[in-house]
Amino acid sequence: MSDPTSPPGDTFAEFTDPAAFDSAAFESAAFDLAVIGAGPAGMAAAATAAEQGLHVALIDAGRQLGGQYFRHPAPGLTADWLPKLYHGWQQFEQLVTRVETAGGIEVRFGHQVWAIEQVRPTDQPQATERAANATAANTTAFNTTAFRVLTDRGPIEAPYVILATGAYERVVPFPGWDLPGVFTAGGAQALLKGNLVLPGRRVVVAGTGPLLLPVATGLAAAGAKVLGLYEANTIRGYAKNPLPLLANPTKLAEGLDYARQLTRARIPVHTGRMIIEAHGTTTLEAVTTARPDATDPHRIPCDTLAIGYGLAPQIDLALTLGAAPKHLSDGTIALRVNTTQRTSVPGLYAAGETAGVAGAETALLEGEIAGLAVAQAAARARRAPFRAAGTANAEPRNSTPAEDKPPSGTPAAEPPNPASTVENKAAAPLAARALASARARLTRQPSPSPDTSAARSSEAAAGTAPASPAAAAPKPTTRAATAATRLAAARARLTRQPSPSPDASSVAPAARTSEAASRAEPPKRLAAARARLTRRAEPVPTVPASAVPSAEATATATTPTAPNISTAPTAAITPANLGDLLRRRTRQRALADLLRARHPIPAAWRQHLADDTVVCRCEEVPAKTIAEATGELGAGDVRTVKLLTRAGMGWCQGRVCGYAVACLAAGGDPASEADLLAAASRPLARPVPLGVLAEQDRRNK
Repeated sequence: MSDPTSPPGDTFAEFTDPAAFDSAAFESAAFDLAVIGAGPAGMAAAATAAEQGLHVALIDAGRQLGGQYFRHPAPGLTADWLPKLYHGWQQFEQLVTRVETAGGIEVRFGHQVWAIEQVRPTDQPQATERAANATAANTTAFNTTAFRVLTDRGPIEAPYVILATGAYERVVPFPGWDLPGVFTAGGAQALLKGNLVLPGRRVVVAGTGPLLLPVATGLAAAGAKVLGLYEANTIRGYAKNPLPLLANPTKLAEGLDYARQLTRARIPVHTGRMIIEAHGTTTLEAVTTARPDATDPHRIPCDTLAIGYGLAPQIDLALTLGAAPKHLSDGTIALRVNTTQRTSVPGLYAAGETAGVAGAETALLEGEIAGLAVAQAAARARRAPFRAAGTANAEPRNSTPAEDKPPSGTPAAEPPNPASTVENKAAAPLAARALASARARLTRQPSPSPDTSAARSSEAAAGTAPASPAAAAPKPTTRAATAATRLAAARARLTRQPSPSPDASSVAPAARTSEAASRAEPPKRLAAARARLTRRAEPVPTVPASAVPSAEATATATTPTAPNISTAPTAAITPANLGDLLRRRTRQRALADLLRARHPIPAAWRQHLADDTVVCRCEEVPAKTIAEATGELGAGDVRTVKLLTRAGMGWCQGRVCGYAVACLAAGGDPASEADLLAAASRPLARPVPLGVLAEQDRRNK
């Protein structure tokens, strides 16, 4: 589903991305594409792009594929209840097979990405030269920018980046939330999936959102006693808008399966109730649940609390590049993308939770779409210089150079006959008009009429060149001689033959006729130029049967491969199921919007805070200090609150407390979009050792 305020060109036709890069970036980059995040979206994007022929770097901070959703224990660790924790595990195994068997993917585990830089041609000598050529050929519509992904193990460069960094959990503070035994819902699940460790024996699951369902059922399957699931919102609102649920039968069936598991495990479900306080001295001993307005409180003894208030997209890398964000109904900030998952930054794509939390199935779809879109954009970028330069220096990247001649004794291939196929019959007039217009520009004469173009098309098909103005006059003028020399030089470039000297215009007509007869067969490069002008496949010469083995061996031996450039076809093929992918994504995004609307964080959480409740755990900033900053010191925005209190300036850089600080900075009003955006923005996405910064500074110099 596309956003109404998406970047221009948000249409199905934009699958051939108009913001494609010039091939200058490909010459200097180590990869065609960098995918950040090896979760469902990143794996799908990398596998799809590699299958289209791109050289892909799949970067992840972890040590295994799957991300947080498909987190699994190390080889050799298992449990009988482990398969019950996953939905779609078979699909994950198929995705792993695609990634491992794709020849163009290099997985970079253990790489912490802390920033992304845009690299201009001035930073790359090869790119500078090629960018100048592109400018001379009027290819100003193509950006020559590439990206440098900065990691703690060195930079990785690519002209395209797909962000599949997923999301992180949102929590809000309450008295006692910093006691040992209080986990985030995702943290308890990660401990269970990754290490097969139960966080406790008597567990309360609370918060809001669909994530609570797999957490409660997973803990119960592993042997914990789940005392209750406490959803802060009511679920009656689904009856008012059931269409998104009905349009996603897979999700509806998944929800019914969770309901069956909750019933079998005898887990009571309470809606409209939230945790208002956790009790204990050295560890968690009990929690108090109540309605959002603190009425009807109940104390529940327990040793573990798993609490979570949904997920927030992790988009800090894109925000530092200037990507346009969008504010969602649940208070989260996501990246604004178009139909092809492209952000407002050309060449930067976002898939999965970075475009708004919607679940693993949607992430897989958007990864496929983003991978296909990048493959299309890359193919378009490779063709751009050739289209812009016309026939003067055009050469398909995978074609055989004209100077590579077949071995002696090999019979010459017969010339292609443009009139022999319906395709070439339709292409001939267009090619003839383009060639005729080029001749007219060279001789500074008006373009010939369509009738003249048709006549010249017949001449071109026969392999004979029309006489130049210099040859028509026995005593040519200086202007005509110059024009004839330029035209002959153009023909020489097309056929890769030496340009004639200025005296060539005085050659007798009989000699020129003999020379034209010796070139009766059209050169292969001229045929390729005509094919490019008509945007059709290059005609294949008819080869005698006796010459087939030698010709094939010669073509195989002489096909060039540019360094650091994948040998993909010049045009990626749009899959037949693309329309189905887009329709499924639209339906699932509609369901995600419904879930966000039905599971916001209740605003009443601010009323449950005590003066000594720690809001920022990294810097140990209590609620009283923030209240003083907003009340007595006049702080009216989150930035000022951070400067006065240091809230959000610790190790996590506001990931845990950013939402809470933004809400408290607004007083009794809802947090502003500007404050929420400021809480989601970070100059560095990860804490970086000084040695890494010093090494990056050395590289820049």
